[in-house]
Amino acid sequence: MNPLRAEKLKQLKLELADAEEKILLLEHFNDNSFTAACYNDNTIADLEESTLMRSDETDCKTWNISPHEWLRSIRLALELKSQAQYIANLENEIAILDD
Repeated sequence: MNPLRAEKLKQLKLELADAEEKILLLEHFNDNSFTAACYNDNTIADLEESTLMRSDETDCKTWNISPHEWLRSIRLALELKSQAQYIANLENEIAILDD
């Protein structure tokens, strides 16, 4: 493997380790939470759009959360979803370079 490719591979593996560590810190919500539902049931685009809207009254009543908690959950789900996508992209780059 040429030195530039080896260095790029090393850099990507370090980035992947950092990203995986960050997502572990973020994944402190339980599977029955509103954050988990947002993460599981929405795309990144959906979540981004939700951050621009007012809190959903139905969600707040259903989940027994405040408008502030609603927005915080949306933002956390968005960060987790984005981080998961970033990790998937890094893994793909590493797989290509590691051949």
